[in-house]
Amino acid sequence: MELIRRVVLIGGVWGALWCMLWPTPELVSLSAADFAGRQKRMGKWRDESRLPLDQFIAHQTKDRLVQVEGPAWEAMLKTLKSMKTKGPVDKALRHRVGIDYSSDNLYFRPDEEPVASVANKLNDRRPFTYVALGTGDARQYLTMSWQSGGSASGSAPSAMLHPRRGMSLWLLLGAIAVYVLLPWPKRTGNMVLYSRASGGVMPDIVGVMLSSVFFVMPLLIIPSIASTPDLFDVEGGWIILTLIFWSLAGFGLAIEAIAAWYTSFRVVAGPDGLRRTTLFGSQDYAYTDIEAVSLAAYQPPRWLVKAGLLMSLLSWRALGPTLLVAGRSDPVLEVKCRDGRSFRLFAGHVHGLPGLVKALADADVAVEPDAMQLAAE
Repeated sequence: MELIRRVVLIGGVWGALWCMLWPTPELVSLSAADFAGRQKRMGKWRDESRLPLDQFIAHQTKDRLVQVEGPAWEAMLKTLKSMKTKGPVDKALRHRVGIDYSSDNLYFRPDEEPVASVANKLNDRRPFTYVALGTGDARQYLTMSWQSGGSASGSAPSAMLHPRRGMSLWLLLGAIAVYVLLPWPKRTGNMVLYSRASGGVMPDIVGVMLSSVFFVMPLLIIPSIASTPDLFDVEGGWIILTLIFWSLAGFGLAIEAIAAWYTSFRVVAGPDGLRRTTLFGSQDYAYTDIEAVSLAAYQPPRWLVKAGLLMSLLSWRALGPTLLVAGRSDPVLEVKCRDGRSFRLFAGHVHGLPGLVKALADADVAVEPDAMQLAAE
C-alpha cells in the first residue's frame, strides 16, 4: 500500500509536469502578407524597392509559392486581414492567436485543415512558404511558417503549444487525493510505528521536490535547443543529457522508497512475542527467543554520505546537509535474538515505545536500564 501511495504520487506529479511543460513537436503559423508595406519599409538603396509591386511580389515569392483554393482558405484570409488591422477575431479561433510580436498570426498543427496540404511540405530545412489565393490582379497572399515546439515558445499561444496543459492540474490533484485518501497504518494496542509526519510526509515532500527538479530539466532544456525535440535522440546526443538528469532524479526516488519503508514499519507486542512488519512482509520473534534489548547509536550509512558528497560537486549547497548527516548519531533500540536475528527502532520518531518495552519486561526479556530510561522519556 505504501509503495502504491508513492508510485501514484510521483507518477501524478511527473505526469502533471510533462503535460504542463512538454511542447507539441511542431506548429505552423499563418499571417496575411503585406507586400506593399514591406516594399515601403525597404531601404531605398535596394533595387527591389524601385520595382513595380507585381514584380516585387514575383521576386519575393519565387520558388516558394503554393496556390490554394476553397472557402476555408478564403475565410482564413478574411480573418488574418482583419487581425492585421487589429480587428475582431472569431471566438473559435481565439485560442490560436499568437502572442507578443506574433499577435497577427494564427497557429495550427501541421495535420489540421485547411493547412495540412501545404504544411506537410515544410520542415526545419524548408520552414517558410507563401500561400496564394485567386488569380491575376485579385490574387492575395498569406505567409506560412514552420516552427518546432521549442522555437515557438515565445510566440505561440499556450493552448496550441501545450495542448495537454489543462490535464496537469487534474493529474496533480488526483495524485494528492490518492496519496491522502489511501488508508494509513493506525496504531492499535501495543503497536510501535514511526511518526507519519517525520517518517512519511516530510520525506515524501522532499523526495518529490528533488526528483521533480531533475525530471523537468530535460523538458526545459531540450525543446529550447533541439530543432525536433526528442528526449531519447541518439544522433543529437540528447539521450545522454536525459539519462544524466533522470539518474540524478533517483536520489529523490530513493527518499520516497525510504519513506515507504518507514511508514509501513510496525512492531506489535502480542501475548507470545513480537511481530515486525515491513514493506517486505512480516516476521515473528517469540519472547523466549529474544536475548536482550539494548540501546545503541545509529550512524548514517557510508553510501549515503558518499552520495551527498557527489551531489555537493554539482551544487555546493548540498555540502552543508551532507556534513550534518555525516556527523549525526541517533539513539536506537536494538532487539537481539539468540538465533542471530535482530532489528532496530529509531527511538526519537516512534509512537508506542513505552508499551513495547513494558510488554518485553513483563515477558521477562532482558531490557537494559538505558533502554528502559529511553522508553520512559
